Amino acid sequence: MEISEKRVSKTKVIVIYLIVFYTIWALFEFFAKPFIDKTFTGDIISQIIKTVIIKNLVWVFPAAILIHYYKDDVCVGLKEMYTTKIKWLEYLPVLLLFIMVIPLTHHK
Repeated sequence: MEISEKRVSKTKVIVIYLIVFYTIWALFEFFAKPFIDKTFTGDIISQIIKTVIIKNLVWVFPAAILIHYYKDDVCVGLKEMYTTKIKWLEYLPVLLLFIMVIPLTHHK
């Protein structure tokens, strides 16, 4: 495959990805979000479902698919991407802060 054909193929994939992503996100905003708010009466529970579960699935899953699909063109290999040791304890206070934002901002 020539470079120009490969570039056109990547462009098609990205355009399709963006159309599908924003369509799913719009459907979530218009239909799923109100349904979750009605179904789960607890404000904290509905926020956790919407922000933690749904948003992570919508953002992380497609990104992982794109990384896997373009693994030959990525500067960092998959093995290095997923096996690099990170000092998680240094980021724990930031994680706790993000977790506490929802209850603190929605407290009445």
